[in-house]
Amino acid sequence: MKLAVWNCQAMNRHQRNNKYSACLITLLLWFALFSAQSWAQGTTLSLVEDVDFGVEDDFITHWVVSPDNRFLFAYGEQEARINVFERDLNSGRLSPQSSIGIDVMPINGLANLLLSGDGRFLYAAGFADDHVQRFSVDPNTGALSLDDEFAMLTDPISEMVLVNDILYVVTLLNPSNSLGHLLVFSINPSDGVLTMVQGLARLDTATDLFVAPGGSHFYILEPDPLGILGANRVLLYDITADGSISNERVIADLQITANFTAGAGFSSDGRQLFLTAEGPGSPPPTLLTQLQRDPATGHLSLGTTIPLAAALLTINADALTVLDNDRTLLTVGAQGPSLYAIDSDTGALTALPPVANANTASRSVAMDRSGGFLYEAHADGVRVYRVNGNQSNPLPVPSLNVWGVLLLVLILLILGAVAYVTKNPHTLR
Repeated sequence: MKLAVWNCQAMNRHQRNNKYSACLITLLLWFALFSAQSWAQGTTLSLVEDVDFGVEDDFITHWVVSPDNRFLFAYGEQEARINVFERDLNSGRLSPQSSIGIDVMPINGLANLLLSGDGRFLYAAGFADDHVQRFSVDPNTGALSLDDEFAMLTDPISEMVLVNDILYVVTLLNPSNSLGHLLVFSINPSDGVLTMVQGLARLDTATDLFVAPGGSHFYILEPDPLGILGANRVLLYDITADGSISNERVIADLQITANFTAGAGFSSDGRQLFLTAEGPGSPPPTLLTQLQRDPATGHLSLGTTIPLAAALLTINADALTVLDNDRTLLTVGAQGPSLYAIDSDTGALTALPPVANANTASRSVAMDRSGGFLYEAHADGVRVYRVNGNQSNPLPVPSLNVWGVLLLVLILLILGAVAYVTKNPHTLR
């Protein structure tokens, strides 16, 4: 009798174990499939709000976020004004605060919009203008007030970039053939006044400036649309302690065929440089180019080039940004924003599914300093997105299926071993 009762109890335990095992297998199978699906989707954007400025076709071309992440400064091309928005740090939503007109020709556009490191001063200059305008920033409201206009001692301005409170400005000796100077200024932290540190004469077709993360290397891109140089090339410099540049090297082996005319951005580790541009041809195709960088020497080598379906709408604009901890690249154009997965080892780019609710033309894009929210400029205002990141880079679905199968095989082996030991407890003795 005791033996029969023991056998029944053993059978019940065995049935319960089978039931639990089946449930566990089902749960793990669902988890594996769900995880594969989420990894395959990559970084996604969810729309938070669409802000209408009430000014038709007033495209924002340049943005900058305050160091404390509270304020967003945006230059509207049509009205030639800098708009100040306060950011909700939790939702990313924008609240218009104020705006100020800027002394530029709207038809020429803006060379750049830059903030000092402490966020107390904002610098702006129009393309082909001969002066840089300095604004003080109210720390409580973000409101701007014009302090001074610093006249260049040489020629009209083409491009400028600011890093570590050093302002680099390219001026054009002759706007028709893009020959000019590179000027280096230090910023006085107490009053924002510019002091010239260095001046280099007669740059050949210099149009774009880049400072690598960490501030160790300085780059000047020299596209050759008029055949002056014979090939597109990049000038590489070291940055010294006072911000001046030295030790010029020419990188001429990139085999670049595009005329670099739009957005660019480094990955946060400085190993990749991404550029959007108009390539040769009629009509000119839009290209997305990835350059690999040696962080030690600064040398660049050509990675991948991808033709983009959407045309660039503005030559001089913030048309590209790297987001989600270097996992994803976003560009904007005639069909709205496009996402690309970045390979963590090579930097190679893979197109991701289209961004939902964003099929209208856009000209520029910006990220907040936390990387959690993205701002995209369209014809009448700004779309605000929350960046939904992932734990790993997006991978091709077939690769994930292989790993999923291997995971399930391992799980089944473990469950089989557990079931065998449960049925044969004497094996543990």
